[in-house]
Amino acid sequence: MNIAIRADASAAIGLGHLKRCLSLAQALRAQGAAVTLAWREIDLDCAPLIEAAGVSSVRIAAGRVSGELIDVRDFLAAVPAAERIVVDHYALGERWHRVARGHSDAKLAAIDDIADRELAVDWLIDPNFSADPAAKFAGLIGPDTQLLAGPHYALLAPAYAAAPRCVVHEAVRSIGIFMGGTDAANASLLALRALRGRLGFRGAIEIATTSGNPNLAALREAAACDT
Repeated sequence: MNIAIRADASAAIGLGHLKRCLSLAQALRAQGAAVTLAWREIDLDCAPLIEAAGVSSVRIAAGRVSGELIDVRDFLAAVPAAERIVVDHYALGERWHRVARGHSDAKLAAIDDIADRELAVDWLIDPNFSADPAAKFAGLIGPDTQLLAGPHYALLAPAYAAAPRCVVHEAVRSIGIFMGGTDAANASLLALRALRGRLGFRGAIEIATTSGNPNLAALREAAACDT
């Protein structure tokens, strides 16, 4: 089966959409599907990250999404043989979905956790916890949309399956800071300063980020000065 996934990453968007879609793509490939991830080149080169995951990559255009109809046109031209389409993008909604369905006959799935627009899909995946997922998406999805909601549907990388399980200690001995793959607002540095200055924490602190972080140099300097 040919499956096409639509997701983007940038300094402002972060890497979350892309990373969880790569986890999904790896799982689908393990089941024998042919998967292509289609993305727009904004300000990050996503190709190395996608290829490192063993997933086929196709750039559909440059720049941010300027309109759903333009984006879906470029997408369909890049992946004309898709039998299933997965969309993980806050800028794309019902109009995009209906055009994609009408021109490809593919079944569609959306990954969404903010519930701020209508979605015309066969499956909706929301990995966030919600006391009432049906109420969260009421009026935004049709009666035939299958809702897959809750942490049970979290799209985690295969490495987590064999990762050591967390052991909770009463005393806090170390703290990890992760504010996303890009952290354009540099919240990592704010958290570090708050832990050291306002809270007086003197244990080990580790900051996790990526080369896509525009504040990487400042973070490295802060980490080098941290004692």
